[in-house]
Formats: sequence, structure tokens, C-alpha cells
Amino acid sequence: MNGFYCPEIDQALDKHSDLHLGMIKQGSDQMLTVRHTDLMAPMIKAMQEMKTENDLLKSKVSELEKQINNLFTEVSKLHLPELAKP
Repeated sequence: MNGFYCPEIDQALDKHSDLHLGMIKQGSDQMLTVRHTDLMAPMIKAMQEMKTENDLLKSKVSELEKQINNLFTEVSKLHLPELAKP
């Protein structure tokens, strides 16, 4: 094995049984080996899921920033300097 921790990969793949496909094998010496080329599809799927989640979070942050700015604008109209935007 070079660069991957097989038990960790095995555990992650078990969560997504449709992706496991026997890419981790245990040899007669009890060592785990992973077929690196078979990891490409699950890694790409994970990156796509992360991008989708990241885009959603960016959108939520943007919306919250707008709401905060609107609140600061409303507070400044009330002439309450202690609550105004710093």
C-alpha cells in the first residue's frame, strides 16, 4: 500500500456498498491492498457531492450576508448608534 490507509477506505466504502466492488482485498499475510484505479469513480462522485454542498453553503452565506446588511440598514434608520454597523 502506498499513500492510502486501507481500513479507513474500507470503512468509507462500506457506507456506500454500491461503490465497494471488492477494490480492497486481504492477502494471506492479512495485509490489505487497494486497487487504486478503482478509487477514481468514488472519489469523483465524492468531489461532485462536495461541490454541490459547497455551492449550497455559499448561497446560504450570501443570503445571510444580505439579511445582516439589511438589518444594519434598518438599525441605522432607528438612530441607535450602539447597534449600528461597526
